[in-house]
Amino acid sequence: MLVQHATPSTLDESQDQLLLAGSKITFTDIYNKEMDIPLVKGKFYRADDVDNTFILLNGVLTDVSQQAFRKHKQMIDLQEEVANLRDELARVETERASESDDSERVQTLWAQVDTLQNALAKREGDLKTLAIASKKKIAQQDAQIQQLNQEADEMGDLIEQLVAKIQQLEASNQ
Repeated sequence: MLVQHATPSTLDESQDQLLLAGSKITFTDIYNKEMDIPLVKGKFYRADDVDNTFILLNGVLTDVSQQAFRKHKQMIDLQEEVANLRDELARVETERASESDDSERVQTLWAQVDTLQNALAKREGDLKTLAIASKKKIAQQDAQIQQLNQEADEMGDLIEQLVAKIQQLEASNQ
């Protein structure tokens, strides 16, 4: 399977959205950190340097996960508020229907209904906007997480190769 590596120059702005997703650093910063890992003897990476990069990646994933949880919580709160507004609207409409003789009361109830309908429409719009934005962010985050996991796997493979070469060198030196 051919793995296509992403570099900061191959990503467009919509793909490099780690900061908006809740990360404290960008993909470019992570990439530069990975590229700055020094080679020992021209072909090996020190385990501490690789571990530090893994720690950085895990921190980014944690920040993104926390931000996604906060957005999920906001969406649930908005859904509850929309449901409450719908219940209130239904209650006011029921009251309005039962008290149709009292014109002043009817005028007040109509004003309440209009206010509640406007609030409901606004909240539904906010909820739709948040849901669309969240879906896009989740898709971007999933792609970035998949890419980071793939890079972490590649780093793990490099570490395994490094350990095997070290063991091979130690065996040949004995």
